[in-house]
Amino acid sequence: MTRDNKKSNKKDLIIEIILVIIIILLLLHGCSLRKGKKKTGNVNIIDITCDSKKCEHTDSLVNCLNDESNSKCLIPDFTGKTKEDVLKWLNSISTIIDIEYKSVESNEKDGTVLGQSVSGISIKDLLNSKNKLIITIANNGSLVDCLNDENNGKCVVPNFVGKTKKDVDNWLNTLANHVNVKYNYKNSSAKPGTILSQTVQGKKVKDVISDGDVIIITIATSNNQNQTVNSNGNGNNSQPSGDDIVEFDDDFYVDDSDVRWSNETDIKIFTDSLYNIEGRIAPESSNTYKYVVNNETKYNLKYKISFTEENQYNINLKYKLKKNGSYLVDHYVSYNELNIDNLLLNSNSKDTYLLEWKWVSSDNDTEIGIKARNIDVNYNLKIKVEAESV
Repeated sequence: MTRDNKKSNKKDLIIEIILVIIIILLLLHGCSLRKGKKKTGNVNIIDITCDSKKCEHTDSLVNCLNDESNSKCLIPDFTGKTKEDVLKWLNSISTIIDIEYKSVESNEKDGTVLGQSVSGISIKDLLNSKNKLIITIANNGSLVDCLNDENNGKCVVPNFVGKTKKDVDNWLNTLANHVNVKYNYKNSSAKPGTILSQTVQGKKVKDVISDGDVIIITIATSNNQNQTVNSNGNGNNSQPSGDDIVEFDDDFYVDDSDVRWSNETDIKIFTDSLYNIEGRIAPESSNTYKYVVNNETKYNLKYKISFTEENQYNINLKYKLKKNGSYLVDHYVSYNELNIDNLLLNSNSKDTYLLEWKWVSSDNDTEIGIKARNIDVNYNLKIKVEAESV
């Protein structure tokens, strides 16, 4: 949870996750997925669509407690690199780790990494061992050690409101110490990139380090820019108060056995054992896709799931739906009979869904097959998950 002192009205963040599922009746070589974002009303929608060209992708923060297989969740060997490289890596993950810089005199350029306590292990293992990541850097006088020179003007957290992330990074690069800073992006009428607020300012860096503070910097983003949000909750189940702004994009999410839906990936929904080519199906093909709605926030949430389809050729796809092992829809129906709402999901819990699909034979199957000889016949199913605090 982050707090914006300039706002007094309660805001429940509506999170929409759209999964676009594509059936391709002809094999598309090199087919990949492109993730974009569009605005509908007051809600951001993530669209995933198939494109035979190379994907465009904007990286989001990696939660290394849930995605430990991601390469960013292995501690790199920074030896010979710079403190700035360490900061860039830390800015790519949402998981906060205990890190400390030790500075020594050296012939190397100030900020050069001379050594580190561990490398090549996962962040999850580091946290489980309760050890620090200690980075030794060269300091020949240009970096300020705020543990020993606390009265230096650079050793007080500046007011960054109205400035940019670059100003924050430049300040961090002048310090020989590690300060935990995380960035939160929020739609705003302000110029994109402008810092709107911060949780700590005017405090001595020495006290920030000793108190274990995490400085949350909120940055303005345009309505069409992808948001990356960090959670800084205290682990209890209290609901937001009137002046809280609840933002939990990283902690409320949907995934399958491989990836989160919001990541760029090849979502394997319409696979069928009758064919060796995934995504190529025919009448009477059927299978089941499993996905999980996760609430890792400290709030109880209410959510709903809705389905829409794009079906230009009237492919007769039908569905059943299970939640946590019990059928919500126990016979094959059209997509528009799958919608469910007012689902309660408590803090730190999850709901597991099984979407059973089948292409039921119909009178126009032959016509569809003839078309597929000359063109790509696509079927799109969109699953939208919306959640808000209760």
